[in-house]
Amino acid sequence: MLVPWIGAARSVAAWHSLAKARVRGLVSRVGVAGFGAAESDALLEATGDRPAVDKIVVHPLAPQRELRRDLDGRGVRVLAAHPTGLGDGMLRHPVLVRAAREEGLTPAQLAIAWSAARGMIPLPTARFPARQRENLAALDRPLAESTLAVIDRVCLDGPSRIETIAG
Repeated sequence: MLVPWIGAARSVAAWHSLAKARVRGLVSRVGVAGFGAAESDALLEATGDRPAVDKIVVHPLAPQRELRRDLDGRGVRVLAAHPTGLGDGMLRHPVLVRAAREEGLTPAQLAIAWSAARGMIPLPTARFPARQRENLAALDRPLAESTLAVIDRVCLDGPSRIETIAG
C-alpha cells in the first residue's frame, strides 16, 4: 500500500492507519508516493518507521539522480512510475531507439530494463495484455554494460526536471 503526499499531518495519519493494517497482516509493506527525501525523514521522525518504497516518475529523460541517491541512502527503494516516459517523446529518442534495436528490444522494454538494472522497481502502465507481456519480458533481459552506459549518458544530456507522482 502506498501513502500519497497529501500534507504532513494527513500523510502521517494515513501512514498510522496502514501501519495498523500491516500489524494485523492485511498489508505486507507500506510505501509512499511522491515523497522526497525530506518528507521521508519527516515521516520517520513522526512515526519511527521508514517507507519501503517511494513511487516517483523516473525514466531516462527524467532520471531523478539526486532524489534516487537520497532515497537509496535512507534505505527507501524507488518505485519507478512511468519508466517509459509520459508522452514526452522519450521512446522516439534516437539514441534510445538505436540502443533498443541493438539489444533486440523495443524502446519501452529498454527503458524498463534500464530501470531494473539501476536498482529501481519499474512500474510501467499498459492497457492491453500483449503490451503487458512485452513489458514484463523486459525484466528477463539484462542489458549490456555498454548499453547501460549509453542510456546513462542520455540521462545526463536529458532534461533535468524533477517530477514526482502522488497516487
